[in-house]
Amino acid sequence: MNVDTSNSKTTFIQAFRQSSPYINAHRGKTFVIMLDGQALLSSQLPDIVHDIALLNSLGVRIVLVYGIRPQIEAALADITLPSDIHLGKRITSAAALDVIKQVSGKCRFELEALFSNGLPNSPMHGANIRTVSGNFITAKPLGIHEGRDYHFTGGVRKVDEAAINGQLNSGNIVLLSNIGYSSTGECFNLAAEEIAVQAAIAIRASKLIVYTDGEALQDLPRELVPEQARQLVDDDRHSLLPCLLDACAAGVERCHMIPFAQDGSLLLELFTTDGTGVLLSQNRFESIRPASINDVGAIMELLLPLEQKGILVKRERELLEQEIDHFIVVERDGMVIACSALYPFDGESAEIACVVTHPAYRGNNRGVQMLHYLEKRARQEKLQRVFVLTTQTAHFFLEQGFAETSLESLPEKKKQLYNYQRNSKIFSKRL
Repeated sequence: MNVDTSNSKTTFIQAFRQSSPYINAHRGKTFVIMLDGQALLSSQLPDIVHDIALLNSLGVRIVLVYGIRPQIEAALADITLPSDIHLGKRITSAAALDVIKQVSGKCRFELEALFSNGLPNSPMHGANIRTVSGNFITAKPLGIHEGRDYHFTGGVRKVDEAAINGQLNSGNIVLLSNIGYSSTGECFNLAAEEIAVQAAIAIRASKLIVYTDGEALQDLPRELVPEQARQLVDDDRHSLLPCLLDACAAGVERCHMIPFAQDGSLLLELFTTDGTGVLLSQNRFESIRPASINDVGAIMELLLPLEQKGILVKRERELLEQEIDHFIVVERDGMVIACSALYPFDGESAEIACVVTHPAYRGNNRGVQMLHYLEKRARQEKLQRVFVLTTQTAHFFLEQGFAETSLESLPEKKKQLYNYQRNSKIFSKRL
């Protein structure tokens, strides 16, 4: 039986082409990626390592931080050593520290082995990934809180930025464990989240990416700004948000939480427009803004399919460039996914035109949002009404408060330009 692979090949080609802007954008950038202890135990771990190795081969500088909380709990239980938690932090006795160092070392060896897998039939074949670990984190003891001595539980005192960057410049992946070292030569047990945040801040990473359980992502929107995130920090399911907020406030451009159980979540998050996790950013992931001359090509791509179907009147590039100040666009992660335009006429009214959304992003009220944006602009310009000419979207404008009107109601200049062959319906709305 012959299998038609043309569709799958076409899908692959389209997906690969769509990912190319992200490949270019990420090359040379520095990402801090954190794997929590559950991710290390997941059956997806080999594929996660393959995806991280792929990022490295594409020129992304990677610091990989790993946490081991469930592994520590299991190891302490095996020797019947109690797990002592106070104020949400582990109290690390000398005996517990010995266990933690063994567990941390074992996890590091296993990660290094996965990055070294270069068998011909494996995704890592020919990758030649080098990992480096060491005393990059200087620790300090937490001390005594509410009368309880935390012993060998510590916090980050300093990140050796120069040493880490030196390794990244050599193309190495830097591994950071949960162990930090003091200036007195002692080891301390640190929270992996704190290490990841402080490392991202110190090396000026453009992204902090945290693999976590899918439950931590439940009920969260795809994109968050700090104001929204602060309202959610009291929810125990979202315990990572305070750490990400700290990173964001200190200048890390974007912080991501992605599910380790989903195959390829890292690649989906980084190389597709919609991603698969939760993004925390100082700036909104999607926004409406005035168009610029640099948007002309993207606007033409949006308009072309509708022009070819006769739904819109064709606009040449030269005309678009001349009229670009009339346009607004919806930008999503650097990609223009919708546009519209406002053309003032007689000092009293303006035409709304070219209301177009990319097919992949329809159904989320972006057309409505653009109308509201343009109506607000028209009010700011002291205009009294807006009108549209349409052949196929009458119901959309009726639902937004427009009423059908006659040709005679149009401004004289627009009336003279009316195309009787198109026979467009006219709708108007008082502001």
